[in-house]
Amino acid sequence: MRIGLVGCVKSKHDQPSPARDLYISTLFVGRRRHVERTCDDWFVLSAKHGLVRPETVIEPYDVALTTLSSRERREWSRTVLAQLGSQVGDLASHEFEIHAGSSYRDFGLIEGLVTSGATVEVPAAGLAQGEQLAFYATGARPSPTDPRTTPLSPAAPVRQVRPTGSGGKYGPLGRHLAASDDGAVSLGFREIEEILGAPLPASARTYREWWANTERNPQARPWLAAGYRLDSVDFMASRAVFRRVRHSAPSSAPSKRLELGDITELEAFTFRWPAAEEHFERGWDLVARAPEGTHRVRHAIGSRHVFGRDRAHSVTWVDGAPQVEASAADDYAETRDLVGLIKRDDGRDARSETDLPSGYEGLPVVTHRDAVHGPWARRSLAVRLREDDLEGWVTHALTQARLRRARSTAKKGQPATQEQPPRPTEAPAPDGTADAVAAALLAHNRTLAEGGPANFSDQPEADEFLRSDPFAFLVAVVFDQGIVAERAWSAPWLLKQRLGHLDPARMVADPDAVRAAIAQRPSLHRYVENVPRWVVAAADRVLHDYWGDAESIWNDEPTATELRRRLEEFDGIGQKKAAMAVEILERDRGVVVRDLAGSDVAFDVHVRRVFLRTGLADADDLRHVVEQARLAHPDRPGELDLPAWDIGRTWCRPQDPLCDECPLGSVCPRLLSRAAGVR
Repeated sequence: MRIGLVGCVKSKHDQPSPARDLYISTLFVGRRRHVERTCDDWFVLSAKHGLVRPETVIEPYDVALTTLSSRERREWSRTVLAQLGSQVGDLASHEFEIHAGSSYRDFGLIEGLVTSGATVEVPAAGLAQGEQLAFYATGARPSPTDPRTTPLSPAAPVRQVRPTGSGGKYGPLGRHLAASDDGAVSLGFREIEEILGAPLPASARTYREWWANTERNPQARPWLAAGYRLDSVDFMASRAVFRRVRHSAPSSAPSKRLELGDITELEAFTFRWPAAEEHFERGWDLVARAPEGTHRVRHAIGSRHVFGRDRAHSVTWVDGAPQVEASAADDYAETRDLVGLIKRDDGRDARSETDLPSGYEGLPVVTHRDAVHGPWARRSLAVRLREDDLEGWVTHALTQARLRRARSTAKKGQPATQEQPPRPTEAPAPDGTADAVAAALLAHNRTLAEGGPANFSDQPEADEFLRSDPFAFLVAVVFDQGIVAERAWSAPWLLKQRLGHLDPARMVADPDAVRAAIAQRPSLHRYVENVPRWVVAAADRVLHDYWGDAESIWNDEPTATELRRRLEEFDGIGQKKAAMAVEILERDRGVVVRDLAGSDVAFDVHVRRVFLRTGLADADDLRHVVEQARLAHPDRPGELDLPAWDIGRTWCRPQDPLCDECPLGSVCPRLLSRAAGVR
């Protein structure tokens, strides 16, 4: 039986009504009509009540999953799964069609259904809100030429995919294709149904997305594992054509260049990272003999909350240094497959086949977000290997270790004429000064906190908008460069006034309007070319990596390091903005950020000037300043950021500093010339 699950919405009638009629938004009505047409039964996913039958009368309520913590959302998902079991029985005997946002789907609901053996589809996945409205109105997704849809053309990049077990309901189709010697196999829908021994769902006859060549679709995994991709589908003729792209074979055939020996199974152990500990349940120690030399390798499996849920997590060490990490694919319970990102020669994620470094020939390479469905899944390439495929993981780890050594050698070999950080001209600050300065900075931070919630702009409406709209906060972070802070943090509010909205989907659809609104005099920023481009790129990343919800960047209780790295992935956000944003989110917005020992000060002009003049830093160099903050306040280095910024802006000015009035006046050695070039 096919069952629809429809998420609730904010807009409701003001009196008790049957659940099918209580919600009155256009989006909900479209979703309801869709499942009434395509499903045998359906339920409402209520943020307050969990699973609700359409005919059940309920009162209006004001509860939203987006306001709940990650822990509360996971508890809500467990409740819904239990309610589903009591309503429909064995979940494995049903197909589920989910029409709800990521807050409903990605905190255990999809995982629980898949683990139970059910088939799950999200027909509107990846669509912006406007595209969803069009989809529910017409039943048609965006054109296949839209870069956000999965291409089905022969020109699409071809990647190897590891066979994934029996393939479940659609396994017979994969086995049929694997037994064929033909380069192209044309099958009518009725032929496919005869092969499967069961009818195709209605969506297979209507929606191109059902046939997408992605491991996120359980029906596609068997044909991908057999070495085929869907070449075309003709709904009028009820026919699909599959084209061979490789011969199916084990993903990790023995390599002639790599020998493994002295393999020892490990008991549970704990590894200490610089800022945390991680427990591993099992693993292997071994010796790897490769052309470039012999290495000691350890590959271990533990668990970590990543990509929206708890997943198996592995680390592979080479000669004692961790080189690669991986996390469970969505079908891990069936396949025991882990997925590990691939870095290019320059250390960035590999995004296309042309980015792949040498060394990955013969390894199964997939798109990360095709195998891992959840917040922060990447549009990058990754290896997909069984967790105990030691040869595969060793090959991956040795390749990444080789690339790291090459990058390190290149950095050491930079010309000696490269500009060097300025050296101090005064004598070093007296011993104990750093501790005293850090203590005084923290005291000033407490004074700032006594003033109540921080206001970042000079307009109350703008500050309220920043507090209420996560995307507005992200836009403000992008703007905060090269202009005074108050102007930057007022920009999202003013941009909304000029555009009439701050909707990521509409901004991506009309980037020229965004540029014109920012450049309109008085311009919202001095960089009228770069900033509009960064803002539109941020909107696009929010739509496609975070399901249109900017709050998903930080609402899963990330570590400070994780959150900073996520922010740094946005165009226009570097170390300075990301470090600042982490502190603001935790300190001023109440976001739960774990392991604040991983926070950092921003490499901001005011912070740099204070660090140099007080002797906390000896050189105007990003790594040095960050490291000195970590030494001065290891429990939370980023806590030094706001007081240093405020002092640098108010008292420790580039010209005529007010040293006698400064909160650091009694402890600062006043090494003024050190910051002569910092303005």
